[in-house]
Amino acid sequence: MPPPADALAHLTEISTQIQAAVVFDREGTVLGSIVDDERAGRIAEKALELFRAAEKQGNQELVQLDASLPDGTVFVVRDAD
Repeated sequence: MPPPADALAHLTEISTQIQAAVVFDREGTVLGSIVDDERAGRIAEKALELFRAAEKQGNQELVQLDASLPDGTVFVVRDAD
C-alpha cells in the first residue's frame, strides 16, 4: 500500500470532484488528509460510525460503504489492516 500522501495525491489527480479525503486507521487516527486536521478527525470519526452502524445490519465485516446524501456522496473503503 502506498504511503497516505501518495494515495491522496493520486486520488485527487484522477478525480476533480473530491472535496475531502482522509486516510485513517481502524481506531480513527488520521494518517493523512487533504483537509485541515480538525475536519479530518471529524470525517474519520463519522466514517467509523457509518461502518459500525452498517455492520450491525449483517453478519459480515464490510470493506466498503457508499452513501448518497443531498449534498454529495460518502465513499469509505478499508482493508484488512
